[in-house]
Amino acid sequence: MQCPVRLRNTSTVVESFSFEVLGAVAPWARTDPPFLSLLPGQEGEIVVIFEPPRVGGVVAGRYPFGIRVIPRDDPEGTVVEEGVLEVKPFSRLELTVTPQTAQAGTSATVRVRLDNGGNAPARVTLAAIDPNESIEVRFEQPMVVVPPGTQMDSGATVKPRRRPFIGPETRHRYTVVASSPDGSQVSVNGEVVQRAVIAPWVMKAVGAFVAIAVLGGGTWFGLARNTAKKVIAAGTATTLVGGQPGAATGAGGQTGATSGAAGAGGAAGGAAGGGGETPTVPTSGATAATTATAATTPTTPPVGPTFAPVNPTVSIPSPATIAPSNTDNGPVYAWVDNANANSTAPATYARSAGNQAIAVSRSASGRYRVAIAGLPAGGNAQVTAYGTEPGYCKVVGWSAGTVDVACFSAVGAAADHRFSVVGIGQSADGYAWADKATQTGAYAPATGFQHNDGGQPVSIARSAVGAYAVTFPGFNAARNGIASVLVTAYGTGSERCNVGGWTNEVVNVRCTNAAGVAADSQFSILVAGRTTGQYVWASKASDAAYVADAQYARNPGGTPTLSRSAVGVYSAQFPTETGPGGDVQVTAYGATSNYCNVTGWAGGAVGVRCFTSAGAAADTAYVVQFFRT
Repeated sequence: MQCPVRLRNTSTVVESFSFEVLGAVAPWARTDPPFLSLLPGQEGEIVVIFEPPRVGGVVAGRYPFGIRVIPRDDPEGTVVEEGVLEVKPFSRLELTVTPQTAQAGTSATVRVRLDNGGNAPARVTLAAIDPNESIEVRFEQPMVVVPPGTQMDSGATVKPRRRPFIGPETRHRYTVVASSPDGSQVSVNGEVVQRAVIAPWVMKAVGAFVAIAVLGGGTWFGLARNTAKKVIAAGTATTLVGGQPGAATGAGGQTGATSGAAGAGGAAGGAAGGGGETPTVPTSGATAATTATAATTPTTPPVGPTFAPVNPTVSIPSPATIAPSNTDNGPVYAWVDNANANSTAPATYARSAGNQAIAVSRSASGRYRVAIAGLPAGGNAQVTAYGTEPGYCKVVGWSAGTVDVACFSAVGAAADHRFSVVGIGQSADGYAWADKATQTGAYAPATGFQHNDGGQPVSIARSAVGAYAVTFPGFNAARNGIASVLVTAYGTGSERCNVGGWTNEVVNVRCTNAAGVAADSQFSILVAGRTTGQYVWASKASDAAYVADAQYARNPGGTPTLSRSAVGVYSAQFPTETGPGGDVQVTAYGATSNYCNVTGWAGGAVGVRCFTSAGAAADTAYVVQFFRT
């Protein structure tokens, strides 16, 4: 796929230009030629070549991108042109059954695995074909959606319709078919080997045992008859002569004590003979049986694994490695209205310790340092981009008195942007810095950068790429549950994060890259309970006007109202709130890659605009929180 780009040298000298592709497409894009020299006033053309790999990691969809044009002799004249690339979907689905040959009595359990090597979600219906109609297959999940580049398992029970009482093993063959809505199918064969209730070898063994028993009984009966005849003929007392065979048979009974009927017969013969012994039942047999039973009694398995915090193995930018601060006088904040140069935040929209001026330094395109006296050591920081244009900002790091911010264009290129930033310490209800973006298993955030009015450590767990759960134990009892959540991505990359949803004590966070594809990211989260703060959850993205849900809104002057004037354009009204000043933070809400910015606030009215990853206006739910002295 190719995209031509035309250039014109508007300078008065010969200029050589280099090119850089920006956005999620950069790893599989290049320019031809990589450099271009033009005379003054001359035009030229390059071609951007996109070669997305056919793998599940490159998801089908629209990818915003930018082309940075860099003049060699005039770096300040660098420009970025933006576009959108659409990657078409393709399908590559594999199906396996494990075990492929299963053993069964009445039924067998198998695992059906779907491996989606395509770049779009695979919506699949599972079914089984049995040409002999001798079995029934039941799937735990007959309809599944497999995300691109992932695997998904569905258990299945294979149950033969009847089980033979006696006979050899029976083989039942079947086929599992996975069907997609477009009519495409993949299939795999499986087999179940079924055992009869009584296997053939058991009957053979029983037959042999019966034959031996019959033969042995006949032999004993013949010997007994011959002995009796000899005794009667000799005229000898039956008790004396009978006792001799009894002793021998009784001795056989000793051995027969562990062999069932033979021992019983020996005992009876010995007693009748008078001179034989009656065998005793060995007590050790009972003890052994009891011991065996005790040894095979199942024990309760331990409860699932626990996870201890693991120190990061790589060096990452951090706010600061310091102890938590208990000297917190509430939030400090600033509105940065000059994105293009060093500046001082307007005093009306700034708060710092001792009302000191807040200096803003711009070090590069989209990179800022805000010096706020009173920003506590540790604590939490949040940032929201400001204005009607698309683009977003995130926190790069913070320490006592300083917070660093990075801003980006819609395609993830560094770009100057106005923003609003707030920092707060333990006067907040709860917060955390999630610094382990890829760690599997739960961990506790650094002590200096977590706080929970519930009185217990915060816990963070990653469930999938870009998906996290942050738990504030005891928060429900302490603050009547979580009612408002702010999230901002953290670090130097172009990722961003939203709040996916929350319960009284658990918040789901979703992070994506600039193209809107799920991506692991560090982030900073701030929560408020139902007894403190000033906030509202705008839950109805397409409604023209409505009153906020009182469970997720708090304002001393009454429940906030919300309105929508156009696609992605909103207003949140906090009744009785008057005058300018204070600070506002906004976070997009829901299972979306959209993001929201603040466009202004005054007299209790807050303006909000929301965008897609491509920078287009989009209806989106969101959360707004006011900060004032």
